[in-house]
Amino acid sequence: MIKKLLTVILLVMLLAEAAKITYEEYSKQLSTAKQTEEEALPRIAELKSKIATLKIEIEQTQKSSQQAWEATLGLLGTTQEDYDDFINRVEELRVETESFRQKYADDLKAWSVSIIDSENKLQTMKNNKVAALQRVEEYFEAVTLAIQTSKGAHSEAAQASENTPAEKVTAVAKPQASATVVSQKSSGSTAETYTVEISNQYRDCLWKIAGKPEVFGNPYRWKELYDANAEVIKNPNLIYPGQTLKIPR
Repeated sequence: MIKKLLTVILLVMLLAEAAKITYEEYSKQLSTAKQTEEEALPRIAELKSKIATLKIEIEQTQKSSQQAWEATLGLLGTTQEDYDDFINRVEELRVETESFRQKYADDLKAWSVSIIDSENKLQTMKNNKVAALQRVEEYFEAVTLAIQTSKGAHSEAAQASENTPAEKVTAVAKPQASATVVSQKSSGSTAETYTVEISNQYRDCLWKIAGKPEVFGNPYRWKELYDANAEVIKNPNLIYPGQTLKIPR
């Protein structure tokens, strides 16, 4: 009996000692954590101050940028509302052009006319004073890409169609009377060169040039013009008034 009692007392003493050690370790760790926190407080305050300063600088920069933007719009004689409306119309033209492939899959004639219409609309937009703003350029590039992509898809569809004679495709691809050609450089289909033209109502492009009777009479042969004049045409989307292009025969 006495032996059992001593055993119990010994166990109680051991547990008490273990609890004492655990508490001492806990108190030490807590003290260390408090010291670390106190040391970090000045650094935290310093960082908060820098963050507040940066927020003020960002707000000032944004305000200055907005003032510069408004001043630029003022110099052009336009407004933010005019700019937003212009961008919306450019985006609508891109979306509309991208829809041609699905919309006119069974009507190559309407597809071809719509492509030419998109080109004319884009050129009209480029003559708008808002087009002078640099941030507009990326929207124009998106429309240009949509037009070129639609042309390629239309060309593939026309070549794959057994029911679309070359004469019909050629007649459709010619610009309508509203896009007046300035002058014809030669008569017949034996001309060896063509000089790029431009006016307020008309702007040449390889697609239109290839479709002229004195060139190929077929706009789908624009790539032949590009290949034959690669030394002067670095980008098929960019040709300039006065450029003389060789016509491969």
